[in-house]
Amino acid sequence: MEKSIQEMPSKREDVDVDEPQGDIQTILSGTRLFLVMFSLTLAVFLMLLDSSIVATATPKITSDFHSLNDIGWYGTAYLLANCAFQPLSGKIFTYFSIKAERQADLIGFVLFTPAVIMLILALQRGGTYYPWASPTIIGLFCGAFGNLLVFLFWEHFRGAEAMIPLSLLARRVVWSSCLNMGCLIGSVFTTSYYLPVYFQSVLGASPVQSGVDMLPQVITNMVVTIITGPLGKSHGLSLSIEETSGADGFSVARVGYYVPFALAGAVFTSVGTGLLSTLTPTSTTGSRVGYQILQGFQGLGFQIPILAVQHGVQSHEIAVATSLVVFSQNLSGAVSLSLAEVIFSSRLRHFLSLYVPGADVESLTQAGAAAADIQDSVPSASLPAVRLAYSDTFDNVMYLATGFACVTFLSAAAMRWVQINTRKEA
Repeated sequence: MEKSIQEMPSKREDVDVDEPQGDIQTILSGTRLFLVMFSLTLAVFLMLLDSSIVATATPKITSDFHSLNDIGWYGTAYLLANCAFQPLSGKIFTYFSIKAERQADLIGFVLFTPAVIMLILALQRGGTYYPWASPTIIGLFCGAFGNLLVFLFWEHFRGAEAMIPLSLLARRVVWSSCLNMGCLIGSVFTTSYYLPVYFQSVLGASPVQSGVDMLPQVITNMVVTIITGPLGKSHGLSLSIEETSGADGFSVARVGYYVPFALAGAVFTSVGTGLLSTLTPTSTTGSRVGYQILQGFQGLGFQIPILAVQHGVQSHEIAVATSLVVFSQNLSGAVSLSLAEVIFSSRLRHFLSLYVPGADVESLTQAGAAAADIQDSVPSASLPAVRLAYSDTFDNVMYLATGFACVTFLSAAAMRWVQINTRKEA
């Protein structure tokens, strides 16, 4: 019977350590592996719950606070703080209890965070609270760009000790993985946050019912992950913790390459979101369910960017490279919701003016997107036209999600075709 813990020499030989030379790396199995994976899964579940649980409640929130213009901000606020701290966390993890705190690059963090905040605020407020050509929006964009330039200069000066090492980011496996993860999550978040708006404002569903209506996508995603999990058990590969960081790891191990899964996930996402952009107030239940099932196969590509960087960089670079991928995920989620809000707000006003002539568009938007509030804010004769306006606006937002999905495919094609059973340096 195998030992629960096997000891092997550490691969981080080039890292200057303060600990004894006998530093070891452990490979877990059995009960200890289960407990570690259970704890990590629970932590990730809570993080994802925090970032997505507000989605089905967003239409009701916009009604209660009369703030339809802030529809994207409710999801962006959490992601903004998350993405700002992500690169720093990867650096801290690399040197935790080994290097001095100066290795964390706190100056880089101080320079980087304002750039992200100003960018998100410019995207959030532009076209809704302020005209795009207003001094406020122009100032925010200029401030974000200026801070970014100073940050890049500082990171170049810091070299390998930077919060975001530019030499690492320039590697093909890293930048393509970051782009792939960012665009995939951008499409996923846009769809997840605006499908409930469609169900509630167009079909008149309650927040709870809209959550039920999204189950085809969620269940398909979960089933795809479960089914792909055991496929590699009979392949005879000896997999480490890094190689089994997600359920997709086993299936990729069996095929030997991760790019096909990234491409397949991107194709399903592109087709699914493209079909969702055709939904109307009279679309059948079969259409709504079928399109979501297709999009649910996006789960094929969720773990691929992380697997790619873990097998494409040196051992001591894994923490920073992984944090870059997760950072791109959070940043893209925040940016995509901001862009979707801009599209939603502008196109909704356009369609309301077009379909409901003479209506007070400002009052209609202030009413919020909840079904009951929409019904109370317009005469019954105008309700079908208002719902059509929301439907066409949703379709326009799905164009953005489809665009993200298409770039996901291109970035997946840019990944290197590397066998995962033999680690190769980028």
